[in-house]
Formats: sequence, C-alpha cells, structure tokens
Amino acid sequence: MKVIVKRRIPYIPHIVISATGVVLAGVHAIFPNLKVDAVTLGLLVISALPWLGSVFKSLELPGGFKFEYQKLVKMNEEQIRNKSQAEADSVPEQPAPLAARESQANKYREIETKILTKIEGCFSRSYKVLLNRRLGATEYDAVLCSYSDDSPDLIIEIKFVPKGLRYGWLRDVCVSFTTRTQLYRLRTGRDARGIVLVVFASGELLGEEAMTIKEKVLEELGELGADLKIAFLREEDLESLDCLRLGMLLLPKR
Repeated sequence: MKVIVKRRIPYIPHIVISATGVVLAGVHAIFPNLKVDAVTLGLLVISALPWLGSVFKSLELPGGFKFEYQKLVKMNEEQIRNKSQAEADSVPEQPAPLAARESQANKYREIETKILTKIEGCFSRSYKVLLNRRLGATEYDAVLCSYSDDSPDLIIEIKFVPKGLRYGWLRDVCVSFTTRTQLYRLRTGRDARGIVLVVFASGELLGEEAMTIKEKVLEELGELGADLKIAFLREEDLESLDCLRLGMLLLPKR
C-alpha cells in the first residue's frame, strides 16, 4: 500500500508576489510622497526569501548583495558512514572501545537504511523523496519535497536509542534539528516541517516516562515557536511496518 497525497498546481508564491505588488501600488497612489529607501526595500525582500524559492533561482538586493538558493546534494558513501558514526556517538552512554563504537554505528546505519527504504517505497508517488542529502555543510537523513506549494516539505531525522531515553539528549536533538529545518527554509526558499523519528532497540519499553519526556520537549519547543513532530518506533516493529502506519507516524494530519 502506498500513501498518496493529492498534488496541486503550485501558485501561492505567485499570488503573494502579485498581491504585494498591488498593495504597494495602492499605497503609492494614496501616499505619492511616501519614499521607500533601499534599506527598507532590502529588508522586505529578505523577509520574503523563504517563500520565493519556487519563483526565483537567485535575487540581487540593493547594494549589490546577491542571494542564490542552494540545492540538495547527494552524500557519498564515506560521508554517510561518517554521519552514522557521529549519530551513534551522540547517544548517551555509548561504549568507549573503538570496535564497540564501530559496531554501534553499523547498527545505527542498518536501522536507518531499513527506514529510509520504507520511506522511499511508501511516499515516492506523493513526494519527491531525497535520501542522505547535504545542503552546504548541513546533513539531512530524508527530505520529502512536496509537489504542492500549499503543503510543506517534510524533513525527517532518524535516531536510534540502544538503551533508555534522556530528556536532555532528546531536547538537544530537537533544538539542533529545528535550526537545520530553518536553514533549509532559508537556503532553498521552500516551506518545511521537521519530524524526528526515534527508534528504540529491541526490548526497550515505550513506557509513560518516554511519553512524558516527549511531551515536555514538545512543550518547550512550542514556547520557542518551533513546529516539530516527534514519533516513537520500536525496532521489533520495523519488519511489519507498513505504509499506512508509517504515514500515521510521519505525515501531518489533514
């Protein structure tokens, strides 16, 4: 079963630009003596940068400043290995010996590969699915590019927890990922929503404590104005995970 999202013709940025032009023309007609300097105009353009990526490839602002939207680049195998090792090392209470750390990184990559394969298989008809991508120096596990301008792209971060969930770790993960999601919006000119998928090792229980930590982190992020979703999954449920349940875990409610 594949999850299919209705595709719409992109038009919102075009309407916004046209409406803004009409409003500015009306203001000029009502207040012909009102002057807008280069700084004000530049600030208006900068504020609109995250929404203009589907219309312009680059913009040149007053004063000679030029802004170019960046593209996602596929990571090579070495970069993916390094990412997996860094992700495994970031989890609290990881084994110190090199061999154990490498084994943990391989386990992390195995889990991530299984999930990414399912994401591609389930959502490739509804989104343009990009796996293991870089935007400058910023890395992303999966980006689901929306075919519609009135639906955000989905940026998915996969985490594997071998033992126990720590509030401080999950909070730091979500704060960092929120920043990377904001960078994606600015650098690509596309709207996006971040999703953190935490996979718990076999035998780990998703009890009340884990759910309390999740709600606490979401509440803290909400106070900061962050729009983020956190989803939990057990490793033993990976094999039976179908597209319907994966969609319920990751996709925004409609």
